[in-house]
Amino acid sequence: MIEMVAPGSMPPLPDGFTEKYTKETAASDDPSSFADKETLLTAYRAQRQATLAALEGLDEARLDEATGVDYADHRRHVSAASRSLAHALWTMGGRTA
Repeated sequence: MIEMVAPGSMPPLPDGFTEKYTKETAASDDPSSFADKETLLTAYRAQRQATLAALEGLDEARLDEATGVDYADHRRHVSAASRSLAHALWTMGGRTA
């Protein structure tokens, strides 16, 4: 979602991430099918840092721009999307940082 607002701002996910974490693999109980905890935490921290940096650098005038994200009518604008992401990152960060 941040890439839609600030293209090129997010670091890449670990190799094979999108293939390992799909709707189909969600039912797997095989830990060897997924990345280890440290790899996931490293990716999380990199994504979190880049997200916060992108939001910090966002010009206030852009907050009313449409994001193109259609998952919820009330979150189609940059300001609402950034608040949702900031809340999610704050919540997750409080548990893993």
